[in-house]
Amino acid sequence: MYPKTYNPTSRQNRISVYVSVAAITLLLIYLVDVTVSKLSPSPGLLPMNESQRGITFGATSTTLFFAAFVLGFREKRPSALSSTILITGGALTGTSILGSIILSGRFEQVQPTFYIVMVVGYAILGLGVLMAMKRKHLTSSW
Repeated sequence: MYPKTYNPTSRQNRISVYVSVAAITLLLIYLVDVTVSKLSPSPGLLPMNESQRGITFGATSTTLFFAAFVLGFREKRPSALSSTILITGGALTGTSILGSIILSGRFEQVQPTFYIVMVVGYAILGLGVLMAMKRKHLTSSW
C-alpha cells in the first residue's frame, strides 16, 4: 500500500516531541521572567517569588526534558526535533546559569545548587546529542 520508504512517525516519538516542546516552553517562560526580574525593579512578569518560580518552571521543565529523552530514546529511530529541542534546552539551562554566575562576579558566594543546575543542563544537552547520534547511526549507510 505504501512505498518502502514510508516511515510513519511512531506515537511514542510524537509524544516525545510534545513533551520536549512543553519543556522548552516552560524553560523560556522561566528565563524571560528571571530576566525581567533582574533588569527591572519589579518582581518579574509572574506573581511568584524565586523559589516558587524555580520549582514551577525550572524543575518541571528539567523533569519534562528527561521524560522526553526516555520516550524518544526507546524508539528505534528517535525524533530529530526532540533531540534538537533537548540540545537547545540543555544549552540554555547550563549557559544561563553559567552566565549568571559570571555576571554576579562573586564565585565564592555562589550556592552549590547553581552548579548542580548547570551540570544538569549540560547533561540534558548530552542526552540530546546521544539521541541525535543514535538517529544518525541508524540512518547512515555504510
